[in-house]
Amino acid sequence: MKRIKKTKPLIVMPVTLDDGRTINVIRDDALEGGTKSRGLPALFGAYPEVSEWVYASPTTGYAQIALAYCAKQTGRKATVFVPKRAKLSPYTQRAIEWGADIRQVNMGFLKNCQRAAARYVEGQANKACRLVPFGVNHPAMTAEITKAAKLLPEDPKEVWCVFGSGTLTRSLQKAWPNAEHNIVLVGREPSMGETGIAAHVFRAKEGFSQNAKIQPPFTCVANYDAKAWQFVLRYAEDGAYFWNVGAEIK
Repeated sequence: MKRIKKTKPLIVMPVTLDDGRTINVIRDDALEGGTKSRGLPALFGAYPEVSEWVYASPTTGYAQIALAYCAKQTGRKATVFVPKRAKLSPYTQRAIEWGADIRQVNMGFLKNCQRAAARYVEGQANKACRLVPFGVNHPAMTAEITKAAKLLPEDPKEVWCVFGSGTLTRSLQKAWPNAEHNIVLVGREPSMGETGIAAHVFRAKEGFSQNAKIQPPFTCVANYDAKAWQFVLRYAEDGAYFWNVGAEIK
């Protein structure tokens, strides 16, 4: 099976707001699979005996695309459990295009999908099939995001990102320990320690599946990264950095 070793460079786009402030947007939407595609090859490499990786994903989750894409590139199989819908989301459709085996779950709350994925892996009864942790929360993923963040030629004073599993913000906190880290919650409440050293924690008013009322001037997931933009507009200092995880899939 193949390995992808090279760290992908950062693409940074300055966005000038109406009041003259500049927000530096890190454009991981330029990567197929977004930010998660940075670390999945390293996760695969940590378990060379595994040929099938299994994940439980929300309908619009980006990790399903990253998993399918990286599995395709490295000769592995991606199996993804998602909530059953009359029509699959564009994100799941993209995962299918990259070869993912999609398993739909009735009463598909995330916990039900996670249980179904765990049962599937247990039923394989071999070391060639392994479950991807929620949010790809694994040291291999953290290390790769941290490595990528350190490619930035300066240490940011202020950083913004969305909090889903917390994998991203904890990685950025390791890369830039002296920055002021701001996170925007879009789903569940974080457990103790998951937010790391974040200075400020905000919560989007929209429900998880709802799109943000204020959309940024660049492509992003409308019900995920976009929810942070309202807080960036209100509170971010001139020169702050915003990490955009992925592009909108239509």
